[in-house]
Amino acid sequence: MWWGGVVAVLALATPQSQVTLEGRVVRVAGRDTVAVAGVPVILHRVTPAKQGPIDSIRTGSDGRFRFRLVRDSGAIYLTSARWAGIEYFAAPVTFQAAVPDTVSLVVADTSSSAPITIAARHIVVSAPASDGTRAVLELLVIENAGELTRVAGRGTSWSLHLPPDAAGVTLGEMDFAADAVEVHRDTVLITAALPPGQRELTLQYQLPAGLRAWTIPVEDSIGAMNVLLEESSARVTGPLVPADSQVVEGRRYFRWQGNAPRGARVLVTFAESGTPSWLLPLLVASLGLGLLATFVVAQRRRPAAAPPRFTPAAQLPPDVEGLLRRIAELDRVHAGGPAHHLPEVWHAYLRERAELKRQLEEHLPL
Repeated sequence: MWWGGVVAVLALATPQSQVTLEGRVVRVAGRDTVAVAGVPVILHRVTPAKQGPIDSIRTGSDGRFRFRLVRDSGAIYLTSARWAGIEYFAAPVTFQAAVPDTVSLVVADTSSSAPITIAARHIVVSAPASDGTRAVLELLVIENAGELTRVAGRGTSWSLHLPPDAAGVTLGEMDFAADAVEVHRDTVLITAALPPGQRELTLQYQLPAGLRAWTIPVEDSIGAMNVLLEESSARVTGPLVPADSQVVEGRRYFRWQGNAPRGARVLVTFAESGTPSWLLPLLVASLGLGLLATFVVAQRRRPAAAPPRFTPAAQLPPDVEGLLRRIAELDRVHAGGPAHHLPEVWHAYLRERAELKRQLEEHLPL
C-alpha cells in the first residue's frame, strides 16, 4: 500500500448527507503527468469498528472517476488504484472541509534499479542508563527522487546496514506496513515497493556499556545528517560540525550537523563514565598540599602562639569529599577547554565550578 498522492476530491453535501467524491489518476512521465484510462479505482471506508472497500469504478479516457456515497461522519475514506502490480493509495478524505482541494492520485511505472537515497538521517543518543547502556533513536528519510517506483530485486527493494554495536533493534513509527520492513542481524530490509517521493522509517536500539568510540558508516550520501548527544563531553568527528543544542522532552542534546558524502566516516567518542578511581586521591592530595602552603603563609602572618586548625586530607569530612567528587566530574565532562563546548555550556560550567569551590572553602577551616 502506498500513498501515491492525494485523490482529487469534490464533496457536495445534500440534505440526505450524500456526497460526491471525484478525482483523476495520472502517471508520472518525465517532468509531466499523463492521464491513465481504464484503471480500477477502489473506494475504502475506515471506521473504528471496521474497514474495507465499499465501491469500485474504472477511470474514463481522461483518467477521471467519481463516487457517490452517503457520508458517515465517523469514517474516513480512501481511494486506491493499482498500476503495474502496485497499489497506490490517496490521502484520507473526511468531507469536513467546505471546499476540499482538487489534486490527483499519482501512479508510476516500476523498476528494480530506480535509485533510492537517504534525504536525511537523524540520530539521537541518550546519556548512559544505570547499567551503562545508551539508548539510540534513528529517523531515516528515504527518498525516491525519480519517476519510477522501486520494486524488489531478489526479494528486497532497499536495505541499510546498521552501525556496529547496535543491539536490540526495534522498528518504530514508519510509512510502511509492518510486514514490509524487517531487521535481519545487522541489516534493515525493506521488501515493499518505493514509489517516487519520501518515506520515513524510525529505528531504536541500544549501545553496550563501556563503549568509548562508535563509528556510523555512510554507505550512500546523506543530504542532511544530525547527531544529537545528551552527553556534553561526547564528540563527533568527520563531516559534521557542532550546531545549536536542542531540548527534547526536557532533556538537552548537543547537535552536530552536516552533509555526509558516500564513504564518509562519522565517529562518535564518549568520555569515561563516572570519576576515575585514581583521580579523587590526586585531588585530595593536591588539596592537602594547597592547605599546607596556605598554612605556611598564615604562619608568617600570625603569632606563633596561635597554632592553626588543620584537617589532613585523609580525614576530610564526607561533605568535603562529595564536593571534591562533583568538581572532579565537572572537570572530566568539560575536558578540552572552551573550544570543545558551546559558549553557554562552558560559562555554566565555570559558574558551577566557582560555586563548588566557594562551598569547599567554607568546609575547610584554617
